[in-house]
Amino acid sequence: MLAQDSTSGVPVLGVDPDGPAARAGLVPARIGGDGLIVVGDRIIGLGATRVDDAADLIMALEAHRPGDQAELHIRRGDQRKSLKITLGGTR
Repeated sequence: MLAQDSTSGVPVLGVDPDGPAARAGLVPARIGGDGLIVVGDRIIGLGATRVDDAADLIMALEAHRPGDQAELHIRRGDQRKSLKITLGGTR
C-alpha cells in the first residue's frame, strides 16, 4: 500500500544494516508502536536522473556499476536531502 500511493518517488521499505544504504543514512519505513506505518525516506533522484517510480530507479541504477559513488536525492518528510552513496551489488 505504501509503495502504491500517489506520491512520486520510490519509498525505502528496508535497509540492510551492513549495506551502503545504511552507511549513507537512508531511513526505511517501519511499523510504529501503535501498529501504524511510519514513512521513511523516498528516493526522488539518482545523480542527474529524476526518479518518479521503481522503473525510473532501476533505469538510473543500470547506468552505474557496483562500487560507483553517486548522489542519491531523497525526500524525508517535508525536506529534500542529497546523500553520497557507494552503490553495492546484488546479493
